[in-house]
Amino acid sequence: TVTDAVLGALNLPDIGQLFPDSDPKWKGARSDIFLKEAVRLMEERGYTLGNIDCTIIAQRPKLSPHKEAIRKNLCALLNAHDSVVNLKA
Repeated sequence: TVTDAVLGALNLPDIGQLFPDSDPKWKGARSDIFLKEAVRLMEERGYTLGNIDCTIIAQRPKLSPHKEAIRKNLCALLNAHDSVVNLKA
């Protein structure tokens, strides 16, 4: 979802079009690879992330104990200051 948000803000095709699972290069790839590529495309075009607000909807596992670690990981993947990345579960 975060990858598609970055791609959408750049007016680029969605994750399935840019990284089709029918392409052996992307088949079975980890999601952080897609996000890193989206961030590369963003930075290549001279953009930086202004703000992002992520909501995870799930019953299990309980995410409260992990929210801060997930948010910090997103900050690292997005090359973004922690003041612009919000995470809710």
